[in-house]
Amino acid sequence: MKNKTVAVWLTLVTGPLGLHRLYLQRRFDGLSWLLLVPTLIGTYGVLRARENGLDDHLSWLLIPWVGLSVAASSLTAIVYGLMETEKWNARFNQNLPAESGAGASDWLTIGGVV
Repeated sequence: MKNKTVAVWLTLVTGPLGLHRLYLQRRFDGLSWLLLVPTLIGTYGVLRARENGLDDHLSWLLIPWVGLSVAASSLTAIVYGLMETEKWNARFNQNLPAESGAGASDWLTIGGVV
């Protein structure tokens, strides 16, 4: 049973690392790796900027990649949080009834979306 609130907060907090995909899919799939690569590239850019200063032009090309990864994960958290209960359960909880509480939104879910 995959809880929507847990998925939203995992996506928001650990989304750039792809760990929310591990929770939802029970495996580390290709999209997880695609999220991890720009995160690592951007993190390397941040480390270069801290070491070499702001005059390092390569770091300015690398840093936006981590921002792209964070933005994509934030958008995914919003999509998960606003997904209807029936659609959530049909996608992630196939063995549960469509109206099951695992896919319901509560205040913690909306807090993650906001």
